[in-house]
Amino acid sequence: MVGDEHITADYTLLERELHRDNPDLAARMRFARPAVAQLLRSTECETDFTTAFLTMVDDQHKNDTAYFLFVPVNDGHGEWRR
Repeated sequence: MVGDEHITADYTLLERELHRDNPDLAARMRFARPAVAQLLRSTECETDFTTAFLTMVDDQHKNDTAYFLFVPVNDGHGEWRR
């Protein structure tokens, strides 16, 4: 079973490789952490959703520089099924 810690570790490795090998592309890619993806999926508050989303896509100067956003998805049941 792949858990949040596996996704986070893979994202971290990929980000490091991208920054090393292609910094221009790395600057335009965003990886939503599992907890943020869960927040986006479960929140009913538009303000919370917008804040979480903009935190992912905006750079440090509040400019939307993201061309690609990777978001982990699941079936939402939170349990392992065989």
